[in-house]
Amino acid sequence: MSSESSEATGAAADDRSSSPLDHAVYFECGLSPAELHSRLIERLSPPSILVNSLYEIVHRTETAARLLRYTGEEPPHDLLRAIHPMLRVELNAALSAAARTNAMVMACGIPMDSGETRNLVNIRVAPAGEPAPGFLLIIFEEYSVDTDAAIVPPAAEATDTPLHLERELATTNAHLRGTIEEF
Repeated sequence: MSSESSEATGAAADDRSSSPLDHAVYFECGLSPAELHSRLIERLSPPSILVNSLYEIVHRTETAARLLRYTGEEPPHDLLRAIHPMLRVELNAALSAAARTNAMVMACGIPMDSGETRNLVNIRVAPAGEPAPGFLLIIFEEYSVDTDAAIVPPAAEATDTPLHLERELATTNAHLRGTIEEF
């Protein structure tokens, strides 16, 4: 198929899904409806990062920058080196599990301090599968912790400690299994 006919086919497909309003949007902001939609989705969606099988950052949303830490001028491509230190262990365990099982993995309620606020983060790691084997999409869902609600009475804190330690041990074991599998 020639490029002219593929362009015509693409234009025809765009015309079928567009309306006069779509054309007005294009002329007012300089973007096609598809470009505008893509930019809004990226801006309004939770932060996300796409990595390859070596956990190198291939693409990230602008909002994901706040989860990354680096000191030099050039940001590192290695996600595990760049990610906020409080997320590193659980993210590594989730990445290893998702790569090993080729299934979506979640890590929930990970505490993360960012300046004066304390947030909890849920991490979802989804293998790209058929379109791009070996690639993983990481989605970060942040929510703030109410400081009043975050104050835990000592009795409740004592009962939560074993659960926290069990979760931490399970994460460390998953991390260790992932490290052993790499070698």
